[in-house]
Amino acid sequence: MVVESYSGKQRLQPRLVSLGLTALAGKQVLCVDDIVATGETFELVRQQILKHKPQAVKFAAPIISKRICKTYPDFWGEAVMRTKNDFIRFPWDEEGNGKLIP
Repeated sequence: MVVESYSGKQRLQPRLVSLGLTALAGKQVLCVDDIVATGETFELVRQQILKHKPQAVKFAAPIISKRICKTYPDFWGEAVMRTKNDFIRFPWDEEGNGKLIP
């Protein structure tokens, strides 16, 4: 599943780009994101996954944005203090556009 929530460093309303979900009925699902800012993205993902009738759905992220996070995932590593304008760059982000490196 691919969801866009940034264009470069500009925060966007989360938008589903591709789905790719199959055979989730009755299964336990763990969905992992690199960072949870507000929690809006994983709520969108949760809604899509629940349409496929899994037994359970849990969410995890190594980093959450403590100051702006409204909805926390089930599991997280570190809560960092950041503002809406702070941007954390990960090794898999390309310079400036936030797309995955092939």
